[in-house]
Amino acid sequence: MRSIQKLVREEKGAVSTEYTVLLALVALALIVVAGDLATKIESVFASVIAGLP
Repeated sequence: MRSIQKLVREEKGAVSTEYTVLLALVALALIVVAGDLATKIESVFASVIAGLP
């Protein structure tokens, strides 16, 4: 508990926390984009397969 309080009081800890939150948001955005991209790629392949004789 002391290490968390020390981390919150120090400016370096605050900056570290901000970077962690920013990194989490970027990771979440990448996951969402990757999921959307996978759906679009799957749709393209399904169209190609449907067009094959």
